Amino acid sequence: MIQKDSGSIQHQAEHTRSRRQSPIMGYLLILFAAAFLLLLLAYFQQQRANSETTDALKQSASAVQSIQNLIDDNAELRSKVEKLEAQVAELENQRKDYEALYRASETQAAQLTSQVESYRLLFRIDRLYRAQRFRDAADLIEQIEALGQPSSLLSGQALTGEAAEVTPLGRYEQIRKQLKEWDYLT
Repeated sequence: MIQKDSGSIQHQAEHTRSRRQSPIMGYLLILFAAAFLLLLLAYFQQQRANSETTDALKQSASAVQSIQNLIDDNAELRSKVEKLEAQVAELENQRKDYEALYRASETQAAQLTSQVESYRLLFRIDRLYRAQRFRDAADLIEQIEALGQPSSLLSGQALTGEAAEVTPLGRYEQIRKQLKEWDYLT
């Protein structure tokens, strides 16, 4: 019986051990399942964080590209502004040159108008002198000299370019001298 008891004790010990192992195995399985679930949850959180980081990097890259495009556009616009400012400066210089040319032309036109008027008056005096209307010629000379010196506008050169021809200034002085000698001018 001692053998029987010894076999029975061993059998009871194994049963007792298997009964004790059963709850421990359950706890171990629950711990492994919880650990697996935690690892799975950590993996999904890591994936979500990676996805958010990737989206943020894509947005950042897009923003950097947009900023670079704006910088390039700004540089291009600055270059155009500089070219336009140079054109404005050049056109302003041209405008000033044209204004100076216009003023010079206006002055020259006024001088030519005065000169033409002086020649017209000289020819009128000459016609009156040739028509022997000495008093009218003298009156016209006095009117002209009262307004200014027409002799400064008359040319000292012959109108046709021949040396023998009397110059307009010479003819004016000749008529004036003759009318003064005849006491028509004072």
